[in-house]
Amino acid sequence: MSDAAHILPPREGAPGGPGEEAARWLAYLYSGEATDEGHRDFAEWLQQSPANARAYRAMQQTWQDMAVPGAEGFFRERASPEHAAERVIAFEQRRRRRPAVIARRRTIAAAAAIAATVVVSVGVWRTQIYDPVTTASYATRTGEIRTVGLPDGSKVTLAAASSVQTEFSKKRRHVNLVQGGAYFDVASNPAKPFTVAAASTRIRVVGTQFDVNRAPQHVRVAVVEGVVQVAPAAAEAEATTSGVRLKAGQRVTASLEGRLGPIEDFDPSQAAPWRQGRLVYRNARLQDVVAEVNRYRTDKITLADAALMDLPITMAVRTDQTDALLEGLAETGPVVVQRSDGGVVIRRKP
Repeated sequence: MSDAAHILPPREGAPGGPGEEAARWLAYLYSGEATDEGHRDFAEWLQQSPANARAYRAMQQTWQDMAVPGAEGFFRERASPEHAAERVIAFEQRRRRRPAVIARRRTIAAAAAIAATVVVSVGVWRTQIYDPVTTASYATRTGEIRTVGLPDGSKVTLAAASSVQTEFSKKRRHVNLVQGGAYFDVASNPAKPFTVAAASTRIRVVGTQFDVNRAPQHVRVAVVEGVVQVAPAAAEAEATTSGVRLKAGQRVTASLEGRLGPIEDFDPSQAAPWRQGRLVYRNARLQDVVAEVNRYRTDKITLADAALMDLPITMAVRTDQTDALLEGLAETGPVVVQRSDGGVVIRRKP
């Protein structure tokens, strides 16, 4: 079949009320060409309005009315799919005008009109294609650390001033780290991998524990238990095997564009020290240190000189005593710390 004959998901804002939209969704979802993204869009459309859900149930009933003896022979024909949704609409309109009787010959003709798109039974649709997605968002305030239980039994602990968005269904376990840091304790399920997105980095696991930190210029993934696959988002989109496989005690840093650095060894017992109320830095960039420390402060720190961003910092402080960082910088670093009602400014010494 040519590209021109492919059925696409209904466009947002396309003309027609819920009935026409439902018919177009029916044609798309039964086409055999529906994508995961299309299924998610359909689930969102259903949740937008009770009228949408009612309209789609009516379309399903239309299909059931069409599934009469003799109709199955028409499923071997290849009707034009560009007009499938319109013909479903026409059939539904005729059914409403004559609710008591649906002529068998009209039913078979309507079935033939959508033969190219209706390729599975209602039972298969319900168990294999219809996969409603449950979404949720979780966030923490400045200084707050929070553990959230997920629908599959996994847990995610959010660092201060962090947020995630989750998507769970029968076939999918996915979390998007929008900002900040998160520690994941993933329930094992080999049949349904758990994925995490952070900027342009994608993380895929079956069941394990790992930490993800989204800093201003990079994303760092550190594995505490099990095995984690880390790859650029581009590799996922292109279905390539590009990426690295991390074991417990290994970590990798990726740029915001998804470029992966070398694998490093570390002590897994020191992963995500913020869970114990500590912030530990070894040759860390001052910009990254300030970004994390600010998650635990109401009076934020800013860098007045861009040249200070890469200043290496080795220090450990408590999350409730971050002024110790400023005192240490003022005493040992090439900087001046200036406080005001608007916050704290770090400048290079003249």
